[in-house]
Amino acid sequence: MSYKIIFVADIFGKNQNLQTLINDCLIDDVYILDPYQGQEASFDDESLAYQAFIDQGGLESYTLQLKQYLEQQTEPVKLIGFSAGASAIWQLLSESSGVSHKIIDAMCFYPGQIRYFTDIVPAVNTHIIFPGFESHFELEPIIDNLRNRQNLSLINTDLEHGFMNKQKTTFNQEAYEHFCQFIVNTNQ
Repeated sequence: MSYKIIFVADIFGKNQNLQTLINDCLIDDVYILDPYQGQEASFDDESLAYQAFIDQGGLESYTLQLKQYLEQQTEPVKLIGFSAGASAIWQLLSESSGVSHKIIDAMCFYPGQIRYFTDIVPAVNTHIIFPGFESHFELEPIIDNLRNRQNLSLINTDLEHGFMNKQKTTFNQEAYEHFCQFIVNTNQ
């Protein structure tokens, strides 16, 4: 089956670190969706990236941008998202989103905003990779709420939010390599 792979960036957007991740995952033909309309993003720290993300309309705007992109697709897509990107993906996985039929698989790394959308039941095969904890909320009740949902695989780690992002102090090289391989294996 032919499909398109879409990486849905975190608040740091499209940059060399994200391109390196894609290369390290051995994926050739990838579309990157980001909050900054394809502009290369460069932030000195996370607070600047967060403010830029909010200035672009935040998660609501980003989710709408992803939905509009999916509506235009003529072939099935696999989505791989990080943080805000993963949270945007999550909101579009139910049948009621109107675009879930375009998605054949979704992988969501540390989607912190999922806590506001726990009623969603994915209509497609979905993997959520959780950090060991979140600094702004209790993660365990969210995981318990999602456990045993149809089409949903939950992966708990003992890692910190952002472990796949080389720009963050929470980056973890061993986990990065492990989950690059996980991405490769799920895209074969």
